[in-house]
Amino acid sequence: MKESSLKPKLKRYLSETLGITLEPSRKAIPAVPFYLQGRYEFRLAILNGVDCLFFTPSDSYEAWGALNVVRDREQLASLTDLNTVFIAERITSGRRRQLMSQKTPFIIPGSQLYLPDLHLDLREHFIKARERPSYLSPSSQRILLYMIQSGYVEMGSGAILARELKISRMTSSRAMEELEYFNLAEIMDEGRTKRIRISRDFEMLWKNAQKSLRSPVKKKIFVCDEDQGLYTGLMTGGLTALAKHSNLLAPERPVFAYNRPPGDPTKKILGWNETSDPSEADFEVEFWSYPPISVRNNVNDVDKLSLYLSLKDDEDERVQQALSEMMKGIKW
Repeated sequence: MKESSLKPKLKRYLSETLGITLEPSRKAIPAVPFYLQGRYEFRLAILNGVDCLFFTPSDSYEAWGALNVVRDREQLASLTDLNTVFIAERITSGRRRQLMSQKTPFIIPGSQLYLPDLHLDLREHFIKARERPSYLSPSSQRILLYMIQSGYVEMGSGAILARELKISRMTSSRAMEELEYFNLAEIMDEGRTKRIRISRDFEMLWKNAQKSLRSPVKKKIFVCDEDQGLYTGLMTGGLTALAKHSNLLAPERPVFAYNRPPGDPTKKILGWNETSDPSEADFEVEFWSYPPISVRNNVNDVDKLSLYLSLKDDEDERVQQALSEMMKGIKW
């Protein structure tokens, strides 16, 4: 266990939550296989009158998986009569469930503990509670909507998800954890690989997610296009896209969706001539918080669920009727 971080946190956590003081043990750390020495750091202490062997991963949080911890803990338990307890700095609800399902004792200092062998129940204690976000981040929302509309109940790994959506693996990993935090997905650990799983009832999942989702549209601009082609490559959005999925008449001025990539700091790179007078504009551009989603070979229009979110607060009764018509036509 890392002296500079986890040990003081562990002692303080046990003292504040359970009134238990860790005491030094006179027993020796058992000889463990070489491969386990490389994976974990070990320390002995007396917890609640019982000699315990604490083991904490040497690698980063992303490197360890719950199933590996379960197997390694069983190996350690076979080598000694000491109670073996896993210690980590943080844990997802998915990993926590996996450890508890296998009755693997663990302590997350400052957060929670599960010690069935010592007859101590799971306790949760937040020393400094962070404010729960009201909405999913744009990346998390995009992943959820992409999986629902692509029919993916499970994605093989964060790397596959990152590759399909052209995002970084770090962004993918954080988004997966956020979806689990909002109880909209589950992360399954398989060694060093993390898989994400959502409910097969896509319609119910969509309904449950409503309070956590918001419009992807950040702002709108009106553009003059004398050359008739500056919108090439953009997906149609707004009322233009909605008209394709309902009986709503298409607007005279087409609407397109655009997400500014990291290498495009200003709209000037596209050569757009913005105007403040809608009557002078040739088309309208919506700036999205995430790249418009392309699903089921539809590369011309934004996805229906994002489209719904972008227009759900429109006060025009015709728009609301068209949205209802579009949503009823979705085959979940």
